[in-house]
Amino acid sequence: ADCLFEQKSSDASIASDENDSQRGFISAVVLPKDQGLLCVTFDEQFLFYDPVKDDESMFQLNLRRRLVGSNEEISDLKFLGDEERYLAVATNIGQ
Repeated sequence: ADCLFEQKSSDASIASDENDSQRGFISAVVLPKDQGLLCVTFDEQFLFYDPVKDDESMFQLNLRRRLVGSNEEISDLKFLGDEERYLAVATNIGQ
């Protein structure tokens, strides 16, 4: 596998307990219509990133939006609406 991008600092929470295997990003998906990247963290945050080029034409990811919640187990995600601007999340929590 090749590394396409290495983030210099993390927007994800870093676990400081004995179980360091459960930290950082657990999933990532490219959003439709060039809307960037959606990453999910171990502590149930959704981080939305926009790709940009800096002055040296280097690729960077800028954090655009952060959604925090107690979602427990996410079984499905779907973008909705004409511009796919809305995110529906199916979880095992009845909120």
